[in-house]
Amino acid sequence: SLCFSSHVCLKMPIANEDVNALAENLRAPITERHKPAIDAIVSHVWKELPKAHDGQLRIVHGVKGGSLFKGTAMRGKFDVDLIFLLDLPARKLDDDGFQSQLKGSLVKCLENHGEIVMVDARAGVPFPSVSCSLFGIGFDIALGVDLVKGRVVKDRWKKQLRAAQQQILKCPGYYKAIILSRALSASVSEACVVAVQQESDVVKLAIVLLKHWRDFNSLKMFKSFYAEGLALCAVDELRRKSIENPQMTVLSIFTRVLQLLDLSEATARAPRYLTLEFLGLYDPADWEGWYPDPEQSGHGHRIILVNPMTPILDALHSVSVQALRGWSEAARDTLGRLGDGSASMEDLFGVGPSGGVSLE
Repeated sequence: SLCFSSHVCLKMPIANEDVNALAENLRAPITERHKPAIDAIVSHVWKELPKAHDGQLRIVHGVKGGSLFKGTAMRGKFDVDLIFLLDLPARKLDDDGFQSQLKGSLVKCLENHGEIVMVDARAGVPFPSVSCSLFGIGFDIALGVDLVKGRVVKDRWKKQLRAAQQQILKCPGYYKAIILSRALSASVSEACVVAVQQESDVVKLAIVLLKHWRDFNSLKMFKSFYAEGLALCAVDELRRKSIENPQMTVLSIFTRVLQLLDLSEATARAPRYLTLEFLGLYDPADWEGWYPDPEQSGHGHRIILVNPMTPILDALHSVSVQALRGWSEAARDTLGRLGDGSASMEDLFGVGPSGGVSLE
């Protein structure tokens, strides 16, 4: 907006240059200051976790993930995801009791480090994942199972993902397959990291902007994973609509995501159905009859986002109807103000292009 000495402001349409600059200012790049904490936790868990489990565990592979490694971290609002894959059969994770034992060993391992601070042990949830911090950096740490036998270097994540999918498809029944899919979520997470890493910087900046918009509007239950999936769906649609000259800007991606989130014309019986099949992470022919079915779910959602690693799951299944309504209303409001030029950057994002936020 242009403001004159009379304090009268003329609001101008939001420009891509403005949102691009804002996203650049909000993004937190990975730097050398992150390395000591990451290396310390990786080394500690690799060495001490087997001991905490009576020497009966073997870590095979470690995955560094989360928004920091994807290039979509926001300054002051990110955790580093660390996944440790164990030499165990997948069926072990079907057992809540065994999950709880693994989690207890993970907590014991981290508490044995003199400087790691436990933030959230997620009491009451058996799945072996916890939140902690070290040297002022937050971590989400989870345990999975290694499904790739033997030493594999090239495209290890693809082989891990395919092995997990084959195990799920062999399950005797739909609901057992869902349970195993959820149990293997951490085990296949490297595929998601790679999918975002491979995207252009424009896409990553759009994800950062979307997460900031989420926070500015206080949208509940809107995980970063959802922001990534929605942004990738938007990018695919923009590419397909204009194959020769796709209008791929931070603003065009952000606007398309808002259009996907505006559920005013969707219903629970005919929801907006989004897949990430275009990522090539699964063979659609394998999953015929296994996709999320809105008529069977009974949760009343007007939008479904198929999980690209385990497509039997709706990624948004745990989001409440009330939260989705809030997302939709915020998207519709922002779209309206973007369209009529009635809003400034401060109105839509709480800050100008320079960010107006601490850069540390």
